[in-house]
Amino acid sequence: MNSVVIGSGFGGIATALRLKAKGHDVTLIEKHPDLGGRARVFKKNGFIYDGGPTVITAPYLINELFELFNKDPKNYIRLSPLKIWYQFIFEDKTKFNYSGDENEMKRQIEKISKDDLKGYKKLVNFTKKIFDKGFTELADVPFDKPLVMVQQLPALLKLKSYKSVYSLVSSYIKNEKLRRMFSMHPLLVGGNPFTTTSIYGLILYLEKKWGIHYSMGGNWKYNKRI
Repeated sequence: MNSVVIGSGFGGIATALRLKAKGHDVTLIEKHPDLGGRARVFKKNGFIYDGGPTVITAPYLINELFELFNKDPKNYIRLSPLKIWYQFIFEDKTKFNYSGDENEMKRQIEKISKDDLKGYKKLVNFTKKIFDKGFTELADVPFDKPLVMVQQLPALLKLKSYKSVYSLVSSYIKNEKLRRMFSMHPLLVGGNPFTTTSIYGLILYLEKKWGIHYSMGGNWKYNKRI
């Protein structure tokens, strides 16, 4: 069977590889001279710059692609877990090292606003519910029929999908610094925290589940080697 995949971002590459593993003859079409989509690179004065995503949040999805062809991903790419995921520097020059170390996270939150520690815990628990529905249950469900989407509306409403990410975070967190910090995740996919649906709050929990990893040498190596 012949298949055509348009776009060579991570999604396009992964789709092409999965089709190839099922025996399809695959043609991958890309308008740029190199692969990567938003994850492509730019070269200038001998330096290589990531154009988009610089970290990996669910490494098992990449490992699966290699395993489809009986390849060991460690022979092609090295993913290194990061201790500090993001460093926030606020206008008053104070800093917050955002990481998977929950004790350190709680210590820093208390330093900014003791009253928000309980709200932070509730926020994490709620984003787990969004993750369980939006990622675990629905990530691989094709929404190719209106009825499929309609069936999910009650659950999505229960998860407050009508709120923005910032609005959801603000219902648990009162301090403005912490509100901005915990609602920043839509920025990772080009979204606006003030308008993007709160379903994207699942990224907060997704990071905690698998951590954040850096592809040594940059994500362009992943595209090039696959």
